[in-house]
Amino acid sequence: MKKIGILIMGLMLILCFCTSKIGPVERIKEDGIEVVLNHTEPYDLVDEPQDLVLQPIISIDTENERLLEIGLADIETFDVDDEGNIYIIQWQAKDNYIYKFDPDGNFLMSFCRRGQGPGELEWGGRVEITPNGEVMAKDPSKTKYLLFDREGRYLKDVQLMKHFSPYPLHNGNYFVTWQDQSSEIMHDHIGISDQNFELVTELCSSKWNNPMNARFEVNCPRMNYTLSRNRIFVARPQREYDIEVYDLDGNLVRKIRKDHDPVAIPDEYKKEYFDRFPDGDPYRKNLFFTKFWPPIRYMFSGDDDRLYVMTYEEGSNSNEFIYDVHDPDGVFIDRISLNNVVQRRPAKTLVQNGRLYHIEEKESGFKELQVHRMVWR
Repeated sequence: MKKIGILIMGLMLILCFCTSKIGPVERIKEDGIEVVLNHTEPYDLVDEPQDLVLQPIISIDTENERLLEIGLADIETFDVDDEGNIYIIQWQAKDNYIYKFDPDGNFLMSFCRRGQGPGELEWGGRVEITPNGEVMAKDPSKTKYLLFDREGRYLKDVQLMKHFSPYPLHNGNYFVTWQDQSSEIMHDHIGISDQNFELVTELCSSKWNNPMNARFEVNCPRMNYTLSRNRIFVARPQREYDIEVYDLDGNLVRKIRKDHDPVAIPDEYKKEYFDRFPDGDPYRKNLFFTKFWPPIRYMFSGDDDRLYVMTYEEGSNSNEFIYDVHDPDGVFIDRISLNNVVQRRPAKTLVQNGRLYHIEEKESGFKELQVHRMVWR
């Protein structure tokens, strides 16, 4: 009996060792800034829910004939106000660009007409809800954006100082992105501007070859960024899993670092990519792949200040990919599998009021906005 008891105890210890997560969170200081060191397995934290379950509750499907009847034929991107109302913008429109739905997914109204006059857009690029509840609509080709109230009434045009793409912050400033380019170099920038769109600080910039005229690595790391209610997350263009966390004034407050296993780029993917170019295309000769994908593909956050980092690891179902979930302190606590890739690119995803919103591409090619209830266990 004693030997059997020892054997059972040994098996339990082996099982515990094989399935347990890493112990106490490792943190170091670099130039006075905290760096959270995460590993390939999530931490197991005491008294913190860290097993996320997504429960589908709403679907806004552009394959639905009712949506086609009201004029919504596509989903470019979306945003959600503090009451849970959903605002969808489409890239092209015969009449209106923005469509408003209530928290249960019922259509309420459309607004923002096509045109070149006050309160009108030529192309529907982006919709954002400002912290004071106004609706911002931005045509990416214009150095201005439009403001509406939540009932779709036009308020005003706002002229930008330069070709900024602005994202309103909860302290009244704006997170801004812009690009300079020449025949050889593309230069991306991100920073913070004040309410008058005067640049306060530049957080990061990245240069890469213009693929029209120079050799270009298709899988080269690019800047990634996302905003939560209280934080700005930035991943510089590098081959390491390293994320900088700023406050809304642009002060670096933390770094998040994680071990990762590189994901090789399949030969089938490379072949399919190059097969899209016609023979003799001069653009094609400048393009090449290296062996591995970058560690970070996309990031999103929301009002819970958690960070969700998309990798190139395939998920549990077709067209799904693995996301690493980090708590508000930067600690890696969970993984989820999510399908939010549209035309080979990650589509907007956000978290608000205990719900996760994301755009999904159906097998038919139509787009669908899915809403999930987030249950933490």
